[in-house]
Amino acid sequence: MELYNSLPDDAIDSTSPVQVYCDGRQRAVGAGEIFDLGPGQSITLTPRLFHRFWAKKEGGILICGEVSTVNDDHTDNFFAEPVSRFADIEED
Repeated sequence: MELYNSLPDDAIDSTSPVQVYCDGRQRAVGAGEIFDLGPGQSITLTPRLFHRFWAKKEGGILICGEVSTVNDDHTDNFFAEPVSRFADIEED
């Protein structure tokens, strides 16, 4: 995983350490520091926290889930880079 706080203008804060909870224990992670979660581990991400996760090539098969609270996809999600969230609807 890779984590960043957000600044008041919703830009990425590339310097301040991030405070997260991994399996209920508080952990400080450097901005942009890449760290691993092991099998069965979980992390709690708070609102306005930029995050990115992926599987290591040598790690084998990954099954990952992200569970969110209720939100409005049009106003509650922020991305550091433009992302297409929804498929275009072609009316017929």
